[in-house]
Amino acid sequence: MSTSISSHHPRITCDHDICHGQPVVRGLRYPVWSVLEYLASGMTEAQILADFEDLEAEDLRACQAYAAAIVKKISQAMVGDGTRRPVTRQQLLAHLLETGKVPPGTVLNEQGQIEKPA
Repeated sequence: MSTSISSHHPRITCDHDICHGQPVVRGLRYPVWSVLEYLASGMTEAQILADFEDLEAEDLRACQAYAAAIVKKISQAMVGDGTRRPVTRQQLLAHLLETGKVPPGTVLNEQGQIEKPA
Protein backbone atom coordinates (compact mmCIF):
# COMPACT_ATOMS: atom_id res chain seq x y z
CA MET A 1 0.00 0.00 0.00
CA SER A 2 1.37 3.41 -0.96
CA THR A 3 1.94 5.77 1.93
CA SER A 4 2.30 9.51 1.55
CA ILE A 5 5.80 10.76 2.43
CA SER A 6 4.30 13.48 4.64
CA SER A 7 1.28 15.73 5.00
CA HIS A 8 3.34 18.41 3.23
CA HIS A 9 3.86 16.13 0.22
CA PRO A 10 0.67 14.07 -0.17
CA ARG A 11 1.29 13.32 -3.88
CA ILE A 12 4.69 11.76 -3.14
CA THR A 13 4.33 8.21 -1.87
CA CYS A 14 6.45 5.20 -0.95
CA ASP A 15 5.59 1.53 -1.24
CA HIS A 16 8.14 -1.27 -1.07
CA ASP A 17 6.27 -3.05 -3.88
CA ILE A 18 6.53 -0.04 -6.23
CA CYS A 19 9.97 0.94 -7.57
CA HIS A 20 11.68 -0.75 -4.61
CA GLY A 21 10.29 1.77 -2.14
CA GLN A 22 11.63 4.85 -3.89
CA PRO A 23 9.54 8.03 -3.59
CA VAL A 24 7.08 8.02 -6.51
CA VAL A 25 4.20 10.13 -7.77
CA ARG A 26 0.79 9.10 -6.35
CA GLY A 27 1.69 5.41 -6.14
CA LEU A 28 2.34 5.31 -9.88
CA ARG A 29 5.58 3.95 -11.23
CA TYR A 30 7.14 7.37 -11.76
CA PRO A 31 10.06 7.88 -9.36
CA VAL A 32 10.44 11.49 -8.27
CA TRP A 33 14.02 11.53 -9.57
CA SER A 34 12.89 10.60 -13.09
CA VAL A 35 10.34 13.41 -13.22
CA LEU A 36 13.02 15.83 -12.02
CA GLU A 37 15.40 14.56 -14.72
CA TYR A 38 12.77 15.22 -17.39
CA LEU A 39 12.37 18.78 -16.12
CA ALA A 40 16.14 19.29 -15.83
CA SER A 41 16.66 18.03 -19.38
CA GLY A 42 14.60 20.93 -20.68
CA MET A 43 11.33 19.13 -21.35
CA THR A 44 8.41 21.46 -20.85
CA GLU A 45 5.52 20.68 -18.56
CA ALA A 46 3.32 20.23 -21.63
CA GLN A 47 5.77 17.75 -23.20
CA ILE A 48 5.97 15.66 -20.02
CA LEU A 49 2.21 15.63 -19.56
CA ALA A 50 1.73 14.65 -23.21
CA ASP A 51 4.22 11.78 -22.90
CA PHE A 52 2.87 10.53 -19.56
CA GLU A 53 -0.89 10.96 -19.70
CA ASP A 54 -1.55 9.76 -16.15
CA LEU A 55 0.60 12.56 -14.68
CA GLU A 56 -0.93 15.91 -13.78
CA ALA A 57 0.64 19.37 -13.66
CA GLU A 58 0.36 19.33 -9.87
CA ASP A 59 2.46 16.12 -9.82
CA LEU A 60 5.36 17.95 -11.46
CA ARG A 61 5.15 20.76 -8.91
CA ALA A 62 4.92 18.19 -6.11
CA CYS A 63 8.17 16.57 -7.29
CA GLN A 64 9.89 19.94 -7.34
CA ALA A 65 8.56 20.86 -3.89
CA TYR A 66 9.68 17.50 -2.47
CA ALA A 67 13.16 17.93 -3.97
CA ALA A 68 13.38 21.46 -2.57
CA ALA A 69 12.45 20.16 0.90
CA ILE A 70 15.16 17.48 0.70
CA VAL A 71 17.81 19.99 -0.41
CA LYS A 72 16.71 22.36 2.36
CA LYS A 73 17.09 19.61 5.00
CA ILE A 74 20.52 18.68 3.69
CA SER A 75 21.61 22.32 3.60
CA GLN A 76 20.37 22.96 7.13
CA ALA A 77 22.09 19.80 8.35
CA MET A 78 25.35 20.85 6.74
CA VAL A 79 25.24 24.39 8.11
CA GLY A 80 23.47 23.75 11.43
CA ASP A 81 24.68 26.30 13.93
CA GLY A 82 27.26 27.64 11.51
CA THR A 83 30.18 25.49 12.63
CA ARG A 84 31.83 23.11 10.19
CA ARG A 85 31.63 19.39 10.76
CA PRO A 86 34.21 16.89 9.52
CA VAL A 87 31.79 14.67 7.58
CA THR A 88 31.57 13.88 3.89
CA ARG A 89 28.40 14.54 1.93
CA GLN A 90 27.92 10.82 1.45
CA GLN A 91 28.08 10.20 5.20
CA LEU A 92 25.72 13.08 5.85
CA LEU A 93 23.22 11.81 3.29
CA ALA A 94 23.39 8.28 4.70
CA HIS A 95 22.73 9.54 8.21
CA LEU A 96 19.99 11.87 7.02
CA LEU A 97 18.23 9.02 5.23
CA GLU A 98 18.58 6.80 8.30
CA THR A 99 17.34 9.26 10.94
CA GLY A 100 15.65 12.07 9.04
CA LYS A 101 17.87 14.71 10.64
CA VAL A 102 21.36 15.55 11.77
CA PRO A 103 21.60 17.48 15.04
CA PRO A 104 23.78 20.60 15.28
CA GLY A 105 27.29 19.86 16.54
CA THR A 106 27.41 16.39 15.00
CA VAL A 107 30.95 15.14 14.39
CA LEU A 108 32.65 12.10 12.94
CA ASN A 109 34.47 9.79 15.37
CA GLU A 110 37.75 7.95 14.70
CA GLN A 111 35.89 4.97 13.19
CA GLY A 112 34.24 7.27 10.64
CA GLN A 113 30.84 7.13 12.34
CA ILE A 114 28.71 10.16 12.99
CA GLU A 115 28.39 10.98 16.68
CA LYS A 116 25.75 13.13 18.33
CA PRO A 117 26.93 15.89 20.65
CA ALA A 118 27.17 15.02 24.36
